[in-house]
Amino acid sequence: MTKPYLQVQKHSDDFPIIHGFTTKLISDDLSKLCSALKSDHQNIAYNLLPSQVFYPKQTHSGIVHYVDGNECTRDIEADALVTDVPGIVIAVRTADCVPLLVYDHEHKVVAAIHAGYRGVLNKIIQNTLEFMQKHFHSNLEDLQVMMGPCIHVQNYEVGDELIQEFKDVYGNQFSYDQKDGQSFLNMPCTVKLVLQDSGIDELHIQDVNLCTHAHADLFHSWRRSQTSCRMLNFIGLAQG
Repeated sequence: MTKPYLQVQKHSDDFPIIHGFTTKLISDDLSKLCSALKSDHQNIAYNLLPSQVFYPKQTHSGIVHYVDGNECTRDIEADALVTDVPGIVIAVRTADCVPLLVYDHEHKVVAAIHAGYRGVLNKIIQNTLEFMQKHFHSNLEDLQVMMGPCIHVQNYEVGDELIQEFKDVYGNQFSYDQKDGQSFLNMPCTVKLVLQDSGIDELHIQDVNLCTHAHADLFHSWRRSQTSCRMLNFIGLAQG
C-alpha cells in the first residue's frame, strides 16, 4: 500500500524534526499533509495547520529565503527556505527535480532546497549552505542532508548544450552518461558531488534513491507526463 510520505530518518529525541517526501496520496495538498502528520506524530503533540506550512514561488534560481512563520511565502521567489522556528514546516515542490532537506542538530536550524538542473547551475545548494553558515554558524561537517525522489540518469536525456553548461560551471565535478550519441544527466550523483565538494560529509547524505519517472504509481514526473502536479518535500523543527 502506498504511503502518504516517505522518510529516510525517523523522528527521535536525537533527531527532533518532522520531515518527509510526499507521494501521490498527498501530492502538495497541505490539509492532507497535516492530517497525515497528526496521525503519525500524536506522541510529540505536533498538531500542524496548513497555515503553518510554508513554500515559495520557485523560479530555478539561487535565492535563499529565511522563514520566521509570520509571513506568507507563496509569492516570494526563492528556491530554498531556511528556518530555526519550531512548530512550522518549510517545503519545496518537485516533480523530477532533486529535493534536499538539511538539518543542523547543533544549532537547531533546517533548510529545504529545490535543486533542479537550473538551480544547481545557479548554485542554490552552495548558497543555502553559506546562508546557514553566515546566519546560524552551522558547521558543514555536522549537517545532515536527506535527498528525496527525483529523476534518475536513465530517464533524463538532455542536450549537449546543457552538458556544456555544467562543464562551464563545475568542470569535471558533475555526472552524466553517454549512450548511442545521446547525453543523460545524472542529477542525484551531481548533487551529491556538489554537497561533498561544499564540505558535507558523504556519510551524512541519505538518499531515498527512487526515480520519479520510473515509479508512476508513487510520484508525479514532469518529464514523463508534463504534469502540473507536484510532490511536497518538507521539514520542520518538532515541538516537544
